Amino acid sequence: MTYKPTCVELFAGAGGLALGLKQAGFTTVFANDVDPDGCASFELNHPESEVVCGDIHDIDFCDVKDRLAPDGIDLVAGGPPCQGFSTVGSKNERDPRNSLFYEFIRAVSELSPKCILFENVSGFKRMYHGRAFDALVTELNELGYTCVHGVLNASDYGLPQHRKRTVVLGWKSDSTPIQLPVPSHASDLGLFNLQPRRTLMEAISDLPPLSVGDAQFEYK
Repeated sequence: MTYKPTCVELFAGAGGLALGLKQAGFTTVFANDVDPDGCASFELNHPESEVVCGDIHDIDFCDVKDRLAPDGIDLVAGGPPCQGFSTVGSKNERDPRNSLFYEFIRAVSELSPKCILFENVSGFKRMYHGRAFDALVTELNELGYTCVHGVLNASDYGLPQHRKRTVVLGWKSDSTPIQLPVPSHASDLGLFNLQPRRTLMEAISDLPPLSVGDAQFEYK
């Protein structure tokens, strides 16, 4: 039986990231979000996962680990908000508005995964004069994680969309070091022999045509 690394996903939404992780070989054993519609979509698309729809503050991640992955969690992934770092000149980075940010850190502490994946907006490193980014890296370092980071564009990896996101990867000292993925696509075809970026038409041109009235949706 092939081993599949385990993942816990926080602020999971409808499960888009979980789909990518599944394609990469991960099994998401647990997911959390506060939005009922997002959780319903996640459950529909990822029936193998336990999904808890509710406040992350109420989750005992030690219990999650004991029940669902007693041999250990390989990855914790998520992108919490961090609006409290916007307070100019504030020395209290544990602003109540940052509670979700620090809940992500608590989850990492209690689950003690081999690796973490944090994602946020493309300008995350510069947000709030760098305080949010510095707090993230400092907290992860104190938990024993080494980090790499970068701004990745989805179009550089074969998706027909220019979508830039900051990605922070961290790993424990006893784990194999991680590198950010190398782009596979580019606009300049002569650059490192990369493939051309895909267009939307290339992505959907094989779909069958629809006539008026063909599309029907059932709402439950």
